[in-house]
Parts: sequence; structure tokens; C-alpha cells
Amino acid sequence: MTIHTAFRFSQPAAPHLETAARRATDREGLSGLLSALGIECEADAQDDQILRRMLRRPDIAFACRIAERGSLLFMLAELSGEIGSAVIIETARAFRAVEPVRPFLAIIAAANYRSITLACFAAGELRHLTFDPASPLASDLDILRDMVSSRDDSGVAVALRFATALDSRVVNARFFAEVRSQRDRIAAAWSGIPVELKAERDQLALLLLCRLLFLYFLERQGHLAGDPHYLQHMLQRWQRDGDQHSSLYGRVLSPLFFGCLNTRPERRTADALALGPLPYLNGGLFDRHALERRYPDLDLPDSTAAAVFENLLERFRFTANDAATAFASDLKTTQIDPEMLGRVFEGLMSADRRGDTGSFYTPPHMVGRLTSRVLTEHVSRVTGEPYD
Repeated sequence: MTIHTAFRFSQPAAPHLETAARRATDREGLSGLLSALGIECEADAQDDQILRRMLRRPDIAFACRIAERGSLLFMLAELSGEIGSAVIIETARAFRAVEPVRPFLAIIAAANYRSITLACFAAGELRHLTFDPASPLASDLDILRDMVSSRDDSGVAVALRFATALDSRVVNARFFAEVRSQRDRIAAAWSGIPVELKAERDQLALLLLCRLLFLYFLERQGHLAGDPHYLQHMLQRWQRDGDQHSSLYGRVLSPLFFGCLNTRPERRTADALALGPLPYLNGGLFDRHALERRYPDLDLPDSTAAAVFENLLERFRFTANDAATAFASDLKTTQIDPEMLGRVFEGLMSADRRGDTGSFYTPPHMVGRLTSRVLTEHVSRVTGEPYD
């Protein structure tokens, strides 16, 4: 016998989307968020134990169909634990097995709604957004705004809207546009370098952004003093305690780059050691550039530097997984992956400088194709037999 435990979704008037997202910390709040997206939940949704058994995951504490829009289904799974890539993939695939013909939006909530995932299949790939209702990022809210539908839209139109909003290429395009905008603002704001040297100012601005972006990827892996928000905390300390007669760039970022990250720990000064147990990065990114040596008085206003953090670095989610990892799992994330560093560098470096330095970004699929061809030819020569 199947036992159904019912709960009732409220039907609030659609509030401001950000407010609705922040209130989605329980089932009623989730109803409000979906209402803000233009979707009305069923008045009386029930825990479907048969559906839970079909999902075959012991960590799913509650599962039900919560709404429909034409052929489009909305399916909820509440977990007793946290959300991870495997949970998203397996739950979404199980939902698809339950309704193999109809399009759907999978809604997966972690225990106590500490995080929420919205996921759907499109063009043979699983696209998703995972966000923290207590503190959604600006990029999360951008995606949610793109998901808002008219109550007159058909189910097919809503499904297409969701698939487009959750497309990582849309997020990457926004990210790239913001990087370009910040590059232009930094280049215009430099002091200590002649105004007429636009190409050099652009180059130094791009270098600063690449350094900070690289550190944000390291930060998410816990490599910056074990603090996943090390750089934001660094900015907050400066804004609270900094010297008004100096700058964040001159007193914090430059010592971080050139006194700490490019120096072995045993050779660091007391001031550098005070920045925390940071790694030694000897790849050249944190060595002084020729232009930085030529213009030692280079500096940046705090308002410009802070805007990089607030409008770019803290706006998007960063992941340590590369595109190849996402491709292997069929899970397309709306987070910014390390591959974007190459795209940013090539896309914003002037064409003549790319040619001079030999800096060209190669997409992973092309790298894989070339590598496969080289290995195939090598194995064939060694064995004397064709190799497929």
C-alpha cells in the first residue's frame, strides 16, 4: 500500500524575483519562487513513494509532481543530504525515465533547502543551475529572470525558455562581456602610465584581470589559506581598516602578487607571511611584467578595483572543473570554468600582440582530436599495425 503525505502549496502573488529566491528556504517558499517564474503549483501535492522508489536513491526524502504547463512537467525531489553532481545527474535521468516523452524541469532541494537545483535536458545535454537561496549571486538572479514566463506561454515555449536560460553559453557570454567592460574601466583608470599608451594600458588591465580570475579558481579549491572567500575577505578588511592615503592595488594586491605568490614561503617577508599560508605560483603570471617594471608608480583607484570584485568576481560562480569534465558527465554547469581564462586572454588581447607572443586559445575538443591522431599514428608506427 502506498502512503501519501500531503502538503499544501500556498499561492502568493508573484513577488520581486530576488525576494522570492531568498524566501525559497522551504516548500512554501519554493512555491513563491515558482510563482514568480510564472508557474503555479498544484494546490495539493503529495509525497509519491512510488516515484521515490523509481528514483532509486535512499537520500531522497520526498518526491512529487508539483505542476504542469501543457506538456511540461515540474518534478520535485527533496534530499536528506547535500546536492552534488552525481545526485543531479542520477535524479534528472530517473525523472526522464519516469516520463520519457514529456519535457520537464527537475527541482532538487538539499536538506533544509540549503541549496536548490533547477535542471532540464536540452539538445542531448543536462543543463542546470544550483544556487543558495540565502545568498543567491547576481548571475543566479540573471538566470532566474531569464526563466520568467508569461502565464499565457505554452508548455513548449516555457521549456525552451528554461533550456535557453540554463545554457552555459549564455552565462559565458555575459561573463565575457563583463570582463571586457572591466578591462576598459581599469585601462581608463590607471595612474602612473601615460594616457596616450592605450594598448599598454589595456594589456596591463587584462593582466590584472587574468591574475584575479586565476586566483578565484584557486580559491574555490581551498588553495588560498583554506578560505573559499579569501579575496572577498581581503577586500572587506581593506575597506574597513585600509589606509585612506594609499590604495588597495598598491598596498594589498601588489604585495600579494609580487611579494607572496611569486616567492617561495621560506623567502617571504613578515608582511607577506601575514597574508596567510598561500601557495608559491612560479608559472610567471605573478612575475612583474616589463610594463610594470617600466612604470613602477602604476596604481588604481579603490573604486575601480572594488568594482572588479563586486561586478565581476563576486557576481559569478567559479568551478575547478574544466569543460572536458562537464562533457564526460553530460552535465553543463552555469558556473565559470577554467577554460574561460584562455578565452578571455585570447579574446581581449589585441590581434597583433597574440601573433607576437604566439598566444592562441585551443578548444578542448580540438586538443582531444589532435592528441588522438598523434597517439594513433605513434601506436601504429610502434606496432606496425593499424590502430583504431
